[in-house]
Amino acid sequence: MSKVTTRWVPKPLSKEQNHERVRVSKELLSRYKAEEYFLDRTVTKDETWFYYYRPGSKTQSKQWKRRDEPVPIKVKVAKSAGKRMATVFWDRERIIHLDWYLRDNHKQ
Repeated sequence: MSKVTTRWVPKPLSKEQNHERVRVSKELLSRYKAEEYFLDRTVTKDETWFYYYRPGSKTQSKQWKRRDEPVPIKVKVAKSAGKRMATVFWDRERIIHLDWYLRDNHKQ
């Protein structure tokens, strides 16, 4: 027996979705083998959310302490200030388009 870490997936796929994924992958592979410049005409897109925080400045968090005291620590307990979504389109050679969408938690 060995201890393993579970793999995270956004959501489980149905059997039909898995079959469609395999079918499309096989079709793309056959086109890649048959067409010399297939990848030159392929554009890929991905989206991801980034959380961001607005920490206080170092000057704001300064405290007085004696020499024999340990340096104070500051733990981030606040929720994120907001999150941004990055949408990226790229081809075989470079990023074609990058777009940012801002969602501010304070406006929810």
